[in-house]
Amino acid sequence: FRYFGSDIGMNDTPDEAGLGAFVRPEKGEFVGREAVLSARAAGAPARRLRTLLVGEGEWLPLYGGEAILADGAPIGRLRSAGYGYTVGRALGMGYLPTELPEGTRVGVDALGTSVPAVIVGDTVHDPAGERMRG
Repeated sequence: FRYFGSDIGMNDTPDEAGLGAFVRPEKGEFVGREAVLSARAAGAPARRLRTLLVGEGEWLPLYGGEAILADGAPIGRLRSAGYGYTVGRALGMGYLPTELPEGTRVGVDALGTSVPAVIVGDTVHDPAGERMRG
């Protein structure tokens, strides 16, 4: 789930946040409708909120704000982070260039050390929703 205030802010569009399917401008007026239409007319977003598996299963001191690195250069920052007990890994969310596919290996700067990370799908645990449906 995305959290307004850390994962999503006033400068992030629904399409960048992966929530574009829930915004239907053709259904009528709403605050921000013109901004959504303008952004969509400009083409696909250059960045998207992505989920990262960070490290190799150890607990890591990640709090959000850490740099996401590709070839040692920053390409984004974690918006939120924590330990995912159901997957046994540290998880983070951050905006990354849309051309980076799932499976791309990046790094996360954890207190001055580059820790390996991989871009994964948005739903890490129970992606089919079977557990939720009983």
